Amino acid sequence: MTLTHYVSHLSIGLIVLAIFQGKDYSEVMAGKDILDPLYILLYSIGFFILSIYFSKIWAKKFKQGPLEMLMRKITG
Repeated sequence: MTLTHYVSHLSIGLIVLAIFQGKDYSEVMAGKDILDPLYILLYSIGFFILSIYFSKIWAKKFKQGPLEMLMRKITG
C-alpha cells in the first residue's frame, strides 16, 4: 500500500490544502502564500488516521493496495 499512500497524500493533500486556502490547485503548486502550519499539522494528523483505517479495511479483502494492483495489471 506504499504506492497508494504516497500518491494519495500528494494528490489529495494538495487538493485539500488548496480548498483550505480558497485557491486554485495551480496557485498552491506555485508555492505562493503558505498556509498556516497549524492547518497543515491538523490535516496531516487527520490524513494519517484516515490512512490507517483505509489500510485496515482494504487489507481485509485484498493483499495489495489499489494502485499496486493497477501497476501489476499494467506491467503483467
